Amino acid sequence: MSPAAGMTVSPVAVVDPEHVRLVPGTIVSIRMRNFMQYGPEEVHFRPGPNLNVIVGPNGAGKSTIVNAICLGLAGKTGTLGRASQLADFIKVGEEEAEIEIELSRGGGHSREVMMEFRIDHSVHSILGARFRAATLGRRCTS
Repeated sequence: MSPAAGMTVSPVAVVDPEHVRLVPGTIVSIRMRNFMQYGPEEVHFRPGPNLNVIVGPNGAGKSTIVNAICLGLAGKTGTLGRASQLADFIKVGEEEAEIEIELSRGGGHSREVMMEFRIDHSVHSILGARFRAATLGRRCTS
């Protein structure tokens, strides 16, 4: 699925990610499903290695991408100033949402960080290992 109508998401320069040395921690890709206004069809963004610009009209989903990055990397809902519960970020009418962020580990390797949340609970996972958000920073660096 492409971004919301009227929104453009593209890196400043098109670069083959296989030939770029990414700094560890660089976001390689962002996937969302049932998150805020994005629906059950997966939305996938692949930011470029340098400056990325997200442009679109009000309500197109620009802030949703920032919220997905923050929450997907175990940020607190209060930091975003939108809602106090994770369940409030699930698309209206859905029971669960999913955010997956792929981070570079440097040297051409990457690691996926996934957050799945339901109305009643949430779980993070790295390479299939599930854990609580409080330990995410430690697990990403190992």
